[in-house]
Amino acid sequence: STLASSAFAVFAFWMARAYVPAATLFAWHPLCLSAAIGLCGAASVIGVRVRAFAPGRERVRALWCHLALNSAGGAAWVIGFWAIYANKNNLGKAHFTSAHGKVGAAATMVLVATYALGLFSFNALGLLTRLDMNRRAKDVKATHRVASLVAIFGGILAASMRTGHDSTGFGAAGRAVADVALFAGAGALAFLAATTPAWKIER
Repeated sequence: STLASSAFAVFAFWMARAYVPAATLFAWHPLCLSAAIGLCGAASVIGVRVRAFAPGRERVRALWCHLALNSAGGAAWVIGFWAIYANKNNLGKAHFTSAHGKVGAAATMVLVATYALGLFSFNALGLLTRLDMNRRAKDVKATHRVASLVAIFGGILAASMRTGHDSTGFGAAGRAVADVALFAGAGALAFLAATTPAWKIER
């Protein structure tokens, strides 16, 4: 878990530093999206690990941290998405014409749905109870877990694609550093997701 979180943090820092200060509308796209992957990646690590925690204060604290990171990362993600959309509008360019754009848009839609599912699945917020839908809690939680991994890995895939702008500010060597960090984080997260057992009450 430390490897995954550290790798995502390195990727976020290394990518974002190339676009600070964000002097153009376009620059806000890679700046915010790299930060989003760092934050949401760390949140995903916590989300995977917390399944092994027994119910109690430690689990609840971890879930609050998971929610906070996802909230910050989700906000950065949406701002980054808006930035590239608005920039293309200003330039009169078509939207979602590249694989990067299509994958990124799909990941963004899944992210928004995942965030909503996460709010409903967090028992401390009591949303399912208020809606008298506790009987659906298991399904909501399971869908949230799967969708969250789809969103973060979709974002990672989009970030790994060459767009014509990805060498701005740091060149090929800098891009290699970002790629290593990105794929190290993705690999470590995938390993955690595949090997972390759920606490016995969830089985």
